[in-house]
Amino acid sequence: MSPDDVVPLGKTPYFARRAVAEAWAAAGYPPINSATRLYSEQKKLFDGWQAGWAGYSPADNPDDTSQALAHVRGVALDITATDSRVEALSAAGLVRPYSYEPWHWQLPGDVRRFPLITAFPNTPAAPAVERSEEDTMARLIRNTDGTIFLADEYGVVDPRKLLDAGAGLSETVGALDTTLGAKQLSNREFDLVGMALTNRWQQQRKQLVADISKAVVEALGKA
Repeated sequence: MSPDDVVPLGKTPYFARRAVAEAWAAAGYPPINSATRLYSEQKKLFDGWQAGWAGYSPADNPDDTSQALAHVRGVALDITATDSRVEALSAAGLVRPYSYEPWHWQLPGDVRRFPLITAFPNTPAAPAVERSEEDTMARLIRNTDGTIFLADEYGVVDPRKLLDAGAGLSETVGALDTTLGAKQLSNREFDLVGMALTNRWQQQRKQLVADISKAVVEALGKA
């Protein structure tokens, strides 16, 4: 066995180099949002960023192998940052090289020493895993122009739309307004705003799903 082997990350649908998998395990198996990407997925992210689409962060060009391409090389994980996870993942030997992506973790050093991964190994399908609220929580994304967005599998939203009277986020609103103006949040401020906004997003999404489900039931009853 080599630390460079590409292996499944537990029972998740993700893969990474064995060295990354071992660091993730040492950190206590925190929920993963993204891991190794093949060319097509990385290309979509790069094209979206180049087009200036909302919710897309700076991304390496998979057609330029001189770039880091840490995800395509199988040496990076995206994990929502919390104080405990930052401590555990740092202690396990992973680093966060980009201040604008506090969720991005990778092996230290020049990751270009690893070849690009063009296919995942043939392994039995991982058993279905029930996703927790934390697994499906939206990610706060900061664009290069300073604007920030919430994004999950349902799409992208301007977080200002989630902030209403009585939401209990007065401090967050102030920080958010400042950020959307000119100031760049520190990593700590960014994480705090993100936690507050994602909690609010989760509440609204639950209500949306409940409303849709109710409408479907009613429609079926009238059919």
